Order: sequence, then structure tokens, then C-alpha cells
Amino acid sequence: TIVEDGKVVKACREFPPDQLPVLVGVGLEKRGLERKNIVKAMRSWCKENGIATSRKVSLCISSISKAVLVMKTEPSISPQDLAAAISRGQASFTGSNRCANCHQAGGGGGPRGPDLTDAKWLHCDGTIEGIKKVILAGVPQNKLKNSAFPSMRPTTNLVGNDEELTDLATYVHSLSQ
Repeated sequence: TIVEDGKVVKACREFPPDQLPVLVGVGLEKRGLERKNIVKAMRSWCKENGIATSRKVSLCISSISKAVLVMKTEPSISPQDLAAAISRGQASFTGSNRCANCHQAGGGGGPRGPDLTDAKWLHCDGTIEGIKKVILAGVPQNKLKNSAFPSMRPTTNLVGNDEELTDLATYVHSLSQ
């Protein structure tokens, strides 16, 4: 866990030990956000709890935020379950009226949707949670690759439940790995 990570332990040795797991929890709650927002949330928590953000506390916060960013992209399921989720997600991606209409069958992109196979993410951080947010919220027309096309509508009607949403996001995530 992050609390036991060697770099975090070293950077946070001056931080109140009973408060460290709580601070880590604040960072974990902000997974999927940019690092600066994770740091900002942890600094706010320190301020609210009377912990001065000294250089040592700032080092601790920096270390935790880096560990949170690394942790969020690691799959938390077995390789067999991951392969099954990717397969189900691919079927969802390529089904009629689905993602492949704009992003093409292999996710390589087209005139209406960006390439999902490269390491560049335009509308999220590329994590499964970030991808799920884009699937659910859509993308406004002014943020699309080609603004001549209508917006990417929220696709809540395309995913029947959270498992299907997670499978779809897992497949999209796998395209860039």
C-alpha cells in the first residue's frame, strides 16, 4: 500500500504517523485528477487539520501524490479476469451505434474520433476511471477533434450497468497499453 511505500515512508517520516493514512486517503479519493489537484486537496486537508505545510510536509504530499498516480493505472484484477473484461469491452466497443463508429474498429481513430491506441489522451488521464467518466459525460462539440461534427453524447444509454461500463473502459484503456 502507499503507506508502506519506501519513498513515501522516507518522505513522510516527519508527518504525524496517526494522520498519514488519512492524508493518503485524501490523495486516493482524488485519483483520476491531475497531480496538481491531488496535491491541492491534500494541502487543504492539512490546513483544515492544523498541520502547517512546511517543506517536509510538502515533500510528503509530493511523494504521496506521485504514488497515487502510479497506483491508479495498475489493474486490480487477475490476468484471466482482465482478458475476459477486455473481450467483453471490445464487443461493446464495436457493436452497432457504438464507439467504433467514430474511433474505428481497432480504436485507431478517424475523422470523427481521436486515436485511442496511442499514449495521448485528449479528454482524460487515460486511467480506467478517467475513461469511464468520459464515456458517461461525453465530450462537448468545442473539444472534439473535428468540431464540424456533433458532440460525443453521454453514452449512459449504451452501457447497461457498471460492469459493462468498466469492461468498455478497460478495453479502451488496453488499446493504448
